[in-house]
Amino acid sequence: MGSLAAISARISSNAAARYIVALAAAILAVAARGLLSPILGDYLPYVTLYPAIAFGAWFCGVGPSVLLTVVGIVGARYFIVVPRYSLSIPDVPQGAGLLVLGAGAASNHRHRRAGAPRQCLFAESTERLGRESAAAHRGAGRRQSQSG
Repeated sequence: MGSLAAISARISSNAAARYIVALAAAILAVAARGLLSPILGDYLPYVTLYPAIAFGAWFCGVGPSVLLTVVGIVGARYFIVVPRYSLSIPDVPQGAGLLVLGAGAASNHRHRRAGAPRQCLFAESTERLGRESAAAHRGAGRRQSQSG
């Protein structure tokens, strides 16, 4: 869990890195869905975007996650959805899939925005607890050396 916090802190400390990571996640999600095409055929064109959007919302923030969502949808529409290599207007089933993806993405963005202050408080509390624990440990070591 500490490594996830370190990765999140490293990504979120640099605005350009957040957008680059989000863009890379969108490209990776579309490429992964392309690799799954022999198995899935024309079904579930946005299936790899769901975890990518959740990743983007959690690690990159709202703005980069919106970019990830838009690039992912455009990429999937162009490379995965039939007719391929076209950005045609979606029919009813494809439109429903887009609505479900959009609703899930909006929910992720909203939860990320609402959870960000709690996450900051949690990180601050964890850091303070670590400092206090280290100070208590140093104090216990001094008491032992004085009594021995």
